[in-house]
Amino acid sequence: MLIKFKIIFLFFLSLLFSQEDGYDLYKNKNYDAAIQYYDNLINSNKKVPEANYGKGSSSYMQGDYDSALKSLDKALSTDERDLKNKIYYNIGNTYYKKNDSKKALEFFKKALKENPKDDFSRYNYEFLKYMDKQDQQDQQDQQDQQDQQDQQDQQDNRTNKINRINRINRINRINRTNRINRINRINRTNRTNRTNRINKISRTNRTNRINRTNSRISRKCQMKNFKT
Repeated sequence: MLIKFKIIFLFFLSLLFSQEDGYDLYKNKNYDAAIQYYDNLINSNKKVPEANYGKGSSSYMQGDYDSALKSLDKALSTDERDLKNKIYYNIGNTYYKKNDSKKALEFFKKALKENPKDDFSRYNYEFLKYMDKQDQQDQQDQQDQQDQQDQQDQQDNRTNKINRINRINRINRINRTNRINRINRINRTNRTNRTNRINKISRTNRTNRINRTNSRISRKCQMKNFKT
């Protein structure tokens, strides 16, 4: 996670090749004219690391970081350690602007090798190392939180599954009980109905037997009376 911090973008001014005009254009924020000036200087003498450095610096100020890197990389052909230190430093700043902290750290480290007393390079190098460590810690914290959330979700899912199973089992038990109760009620009703039918039949049979007996008695009485 890159945050804004103060970057000192160093500019090397050499009296060689009469670059004062280019520096004045740069200082007055006339970057297009400065780039044109340095291009003319480069075209007249291709081995001009200072001119490439000035052009790269102007491109950087315009926000054209890819062009800045190309020019600054060409400027590294210099044998002067002081200039090379500044070039490495500015390349590091350019990569920082491109949100590439890994490359930025690489070039700040190179700048320190050229000039171990360069406090600007040391500050930016240590700062980015600290921020990189913080990024890793933040990522680890986020991963830990995600793992914890995943575990909680799994536990919740298991609990929900168990609760669903328990609810289903309770419903099934209730349904079984209700079915048994219905069956028992039906059986009781059937038994009652059978008993009632049997009782009715028995009463009917008794009545029929009584009626038949009475009929026989009546006939006997009639026959006796007839003989007399």
